[in-house]
Amino acid sequence: MKKTTKTMIITILLVFAASSFAPGFADGTGWEWGIILTACDADGGYLVVPSEIDGKPVIGIGKNCFNSNMDIVAVAFPESVRIIGDYAFALSSLEEVAFDGDEYLYIGNGAFSGTNVRYVEMPRYVGTIGEGLFDGCTQLESVALSDYMWEVPGYMFRECCDSLKSIKLPESCRSIGELAFYYCAALSEVTWPSELRRIEESAFESCHSLERIELPDQLEYIGENAFCDCRFLSYCRIPETVRFIADSAFDGCGSLVLAVTAGSYAEEYALRLSIRYVISE
Repeated sequence: MKKTTKTMIITILLVFAASSFAPGFADGTGWEWGIILTACDADGGYLVVPSEIDGKPVIGIGKNCFNSNMDIVAVAFPESVRIIGDYAFALSSLEEVAFDGDEYLYIGNGAFSGTNVRYVEMPRYVGTIGEGLFDGCTQLESVALSDYMWEVPGYMFRECCDSLKSIKLPESCRSIGELAFYYCAALSEVTWPSELRRIEESAFESCHSLERIELPDQLEYIGENAFCDCRFLSYCRIPETVRFIADSAFDGCGSLVLAVTAGSYAEEYALRLSIRYVISE
């Protein structure tokens, strides 16, 4: 990141109850003694969040702290930061994000939504991520996700349009939330986790560049419109572990051929909806 000579004036709050800045965190969770940045008058583009102020650790960025801030273009978070509140940087001019350390982190709903970020490497341990983290980030090209994500939350990459071309989902991921990759039109490559169990409603709807999919062997559920309007999707292998596929899951996939196991639910599904299929080993 390129530093500027300008500075930022930050308003701070000494936190005594976590519930005051992050819904879902209750008193007694161990976050009571620390500083949450709550507002900023920016006069420069580069922000290095301090690890402590007046001897107290800076543990978070408050809800809406930098929302719609058109001065900030880059931010670096110290290891002390454990919480980034809802919509903290939403709709700002943010382009670069850097995390120092691999400690547990809570990231709220839409924290970076609608920004110009291009590449993000998430910390190794991210305990909770709210919905819509990168929703509408039309410049986003690459994200290195946490190794310990149980799910891709709903709306996480919605409408990343023509920038996000590939994604590697962590092995720990068991669920892909609704509209998680909706209208990621350039997305052509997905590395699927072996532990994946569920693909929720419209998770990959309108991902026009998907052509070939090999769904993992533990998958059980494919929701409504999950791959709807993936217009160039020509091949999808569905494992015999799948127990439910919504009728609309592959609507608008005119060239699709399913690869299924003989006698499986997926074969019955293909027969019932007159979708072309082949028997796979």
